[in-house]
Amino acid sequence: MVRVGIVGYGYAGRVIHSRLIGSVDGLSLTAVASRSPERRRQAQEDWSVATYETIEDLLSDPNVDVVIIATPHQTHHRLALLSIEAGKATVVDKPLTITVEEAEDLLRVAREKGVLFTVFQNRRWDWDFLTVQKVFKEGVIGPFWWMESSVGRFGPTRGWRSERGQMGSLLHDWGVHLMDQVFLLMGRPQSLRLIRHFRRWGGDVESFVRVQMEWNDGRTAVVEVNYLRAAEKPRWYVLGDDGGLVITGLDPQEKALREGNIDAAPSYSGQKATLFLARNGQVICQALPLVQGDWRDFYRNLRDVLEGKAELAVPAEECVEVLRLIQAALASTGR
Repeated sequence: MVRVGIVGYGYAGRVIHSRLIGSVDGLSLTAVASRSPERRRQAQEDWSVATYETIEDLLSDPNVDVVIIATPHQTHHRLALLSIEAGKATVVDKPLTITVEEAEDLLRVAREKGVLFTVFQNRRWDWDFLTVQKVFKEGVIGPFWWMESSVGRFGPTRGWRSERGQMGSLLHDWGVHLMDQVFLLMGRPQSLRLIRHFRRWGGDVESFVRVQMEWNDGRTAVVEVNYLRAAEKPRWYVLGDDGGLVITGLDPQEKALREGNIDAAPSYSGQKATLFLARNGQVICQALPLVQGDWRDFYRNLRDVLEGKAELAVPAEECVEVLRLIQAALASTGR
């Protein structure tokens, strides 16, 4: 049994990590650290675990094998470094860190200590992404040459995510998921540029970001996070030499977790995938079944790696490369 401790019991720690861990065979949630007495009480009531006020107290618990960092972005480097230096296998919620320099430091120390170190990029198991990935690998619409990946709503960021010092940027939140998915599909682009707005909601975190990436072979990918989105657009719009793919709606797993049962995700899904096939001078339109991913596969993989049965599904090195792209995009604006 792999024994897990979570640092942070806000939304991510309570709704996402603890519920995923609690539903994976071979993992046991044994400890939670939070500065909030109320959250410590909640964790104890939810899971009957040991609770601690500080990460240092949790790291001294011999009944913790793996530490999950589920705290605001600006704390990731400091807390993950403490965990790695304590010799604990360490998982950092996305983004790995705010800066590339911080990420490289964690990677270096983890290698020196021989400690397992990975990043919770759970949206590699989103239904929509796995569907796009399947179409890509099978060549159903030919080589991809245009890809748009978009999420959004009409409303501001709230809490610590509305403060740039803690958040980093909008690219460090939803944006890091979208950039990670494009990186997995298309590799590192040769050029990129960022358009961003700080309209309507105030504050120093963007309300709109759009990164356009270009490859020397003529491929283009666009990722957009838009909190000014009063009109809807597809989650994915993809063109290949022999057709296209459109997916609407969001992956249902987070909503199912909020309701307390990830197995019920299909009942919350409003996603639809439509395939457009260019054949004999005509375009044929047909519905495409979505590939139903499972966020628990991240933690199943973690368990298997610790038991010597698998390789990491999310190498930290890949996440450093995605941070390089985010840092380059932000630098491209000159702000």
